[in-house]
Parts: sequence; structure tokens; C-alpha cells
Amino acid sequence: MGVNFGQFSIDPTINATQAILTWSFAYNGTAASAEELLAPFNAIPAISSTMSDVDYTDLLVAQGTDSNSASYQPGPFVGSSAWLQTYNVTSQRQIYDLFNERIAQNPGLAAGARVFAEGYSTLATQATDPSTSAYPHRDEYVLVFILVATPPSLVNFSQAWADETLTLWRGSEPGRRPTTYINYAVGNEPLESIYGCDRQLPKLWALKAKYDPQNKFRWYSAVVTD
Repeated sequence: MGVNFGQFSIDPTINATQAILTWSFAYNGTAASAEELLAPFNAIPAISSTMSDVDYTDLLVAQGTDSNSASYQPGPFVGSSAWLQTYNVTSQRQIYDLFNERIAQNPGLAAGARVFAEGYSTLATQATDPSTSAYPHRDEYVLVFILVATPPSLVNFSQAWADETLTLWRGSEPGRRPTTYINYAVGNEPLESIYGCDRQLPKLWALKAKYDPQNKFRWYSAVVTD
């Protein structure tokens, strides 16, 4: 299994007030082999289910994650994200209920609000000795985030919603330090959550000072800020 994507979102053709759960799986192999892995999921009653064989180059379109899909359009988004080691059923239900509550309070946000979950194959990542690399997230298995397309008048509302969702995710794994996937960082996360809480940052700072002392190569989650 290469990847699986899930989301909570409102589909008004099915239910205008209660989010639906959508999940997709990408498997590199025969359909018969995939069915063995997906049997527990196929046993869950579903409103609809589709399966197809596509070339690798068509995978993003098939999963609705290409640059033209609704989920990947630019906009004034408010959100938050986290890495997790596993799903917590209680917390996920609370996040789902919170989603529906906030949409009920501001129905105009429904079309652009989603809670995402992503799971990728981690075999090669886990097989690498962590002492040989600065990458800090080798024991993180589930990537979760919320995005709400928000007009200026509702930024505070959506930010509070995103913060509540993040609190529920972090509370689902008490005792663990917060971790963040750099590509989904929103700008208010500590560097340690992105680059590592142990030896990673000092090593990265030293490399930065040696190879880029003028800080020419940087982006919104820069290791060194001016």
C-alpha cells in the first residue's frame, strides 16, 4: 500500500449539515492483492465505492489530489496540522462533531472546509538509522490537517476552530512532543516541532552557517530567520 488519503467534508448532494467521510487508497500491484488488504474497509457500509487501475502518471487525478482538484485550489485558508503515530477514535469523533458544529454556526464555510488525513508507506523511512540523518519524523505515521477557506470577517472564527482541532489531535497522544510536517506548517509552530527536538537543529544551524552564511536559501519555515 503506497498511500491512503481521507477527509471530512460537506457534500450537499448527500447531506448539507453532516460531513461525509471519504477515503482513497493507492496500491502498487494487482487489484486482487489490494482487495486482501482492503477487506476490512470494504466491509464498512458506504454511500458509494469505486475502484480502477490507472498508470502512475494518472494517479493524482484518480484520487482527486491533482492541481486542478477542489482540494488543491489556492485561497485564503486558515488551518493547522500535526503528525501522529496512530488514530485515536475518541479524538477523531470529537473532531468530526466539532466540524459539524462549526459548519452549523457558519454554513457559508462548508464548501471550503476540510479535515484531512494522509498515510504514506513508511518502511524505507523506518529502515534508515536516524543517527545518519537530520530528518526527525521517522516514528510519525499519520499526517493530519484542517483547512478552512475563510473570508476576512471570519478569520478569528476559523482560527479558533483550527486551534481547537489541533488541541484535540495533540491531546490524543499525551506525553508526546508536538511535531509538524514542514510543507503543512502554517507559520506559528516552533522550529523544534518541524526540524526536531533533539540534535537536529544545532546540526542544521552549523550547516547553514557553513554553506549559506548570508541565508540566501530560505522559505516560510526557515531554519535561520533574519
